[in-house]
Amino acid sequence: MRGKDSHDMSEDDFSLDDAELADTLSSDSAHDAVQPSTPTPIHVPDEAAALGARVSFALMYARLRPMALRDRLLSEYGIHISRSNIYNIANGGVQRTKYFMEIAEICGVNAKWLATGKGFMVDMSGRVSTQEEAIRHVRQLMTQHIIPPNRNDLVRFHGRLVALIEKRALTPESVKELERVMATLVEAD
Repeated sequence: MRGKDSHDMSEDDFSLDDAELADTLSSDSAHDAVQPSTPTPIHVPDEAAALGARVSFALMYARLRPMALRDRLLSEYGIHISRSNIYNIANGGVQRTKYFMEIAEICGVNAKWLATGKGFMVDMSGRVSTQEEAIRHVRQLMTQHIIPPNRNDLVRFHGRLVALIEKRALTPESVKELERVMATLVEAD
């Protein structure tokens, strides 16, 4: 810096004359440093690893372990996945799963993000989940377009039926009983 303040430096302080440049280029250590390096390959995870990472993040977000996810898939959706398969999904051993909608619903994350990695993991807008939104739409469609006006008894019955379906409280036996009653009503018409 030749005794100058750092803000008093000129362009000449950083330039090399021809002799210095030739000397720098001829030395082996400087020559090695000037050699262009091969480009570093970018690591692109395979689909299975990417899905596994997203499922792991979703499980962390929901504060669930893979076995708790497995239990909820069975109790809420009737989906039986083996212990090894649930760990394979979470650890990147599977490229895709047909249950990503259910996993997203249980974990409270965006299904499109879970399946593809596109978009945001969670919807920060405060919108309701897909299942809650669907139930609201079913109730709204029934009361606005299907149930005749002034039939509050049907609105209440429909509301109770949807609530039972939502809670997964309808057993196969109760569904058969409802089908039998419906068949009797249709025959009476």
